[in-house]
Amino acid sequence: MVKDENYHKKVPFGCPVLDGMMRGGLPSQGIIELTGEAGSGKTQLALQLLLSTVAPARHGGLEGAAFYVSTEGEFPTRRWSQMLQVYCAEHPEVSPKEMEKKPIYP
Repeated sequence: MVKDENYHKKVPFGCPVLDGMMRGGLPSQGIIELTGEAGSGKTQLALQLLLSTVAPARHGGLEGAAFYVSTEGEFPTRRWSQMLQVYCAEHPEVSPKEMEKKPIYP
């Protein structure tokens, strides 16, 4: 039986307090459903988890792939691009093009 090395890894929130409360983040396998009132930050949290999933391992990411499913609208490409720009500014050795090539299935 072949085991995926990311099977037991967690997807970090990128916030030390939340990561501590959740013992490192959310499970990397399975489906995560975010629910809540409009404007409560669901999209922002989902994009942060997506970023942590596709980010390079050398920066605490999983270098993985993810599906982003929304029942209420399209993938928020503008906000995603903004987050990638900030991430790459904080990690200059990572190019936005490198991050945009990661497999994300909106």
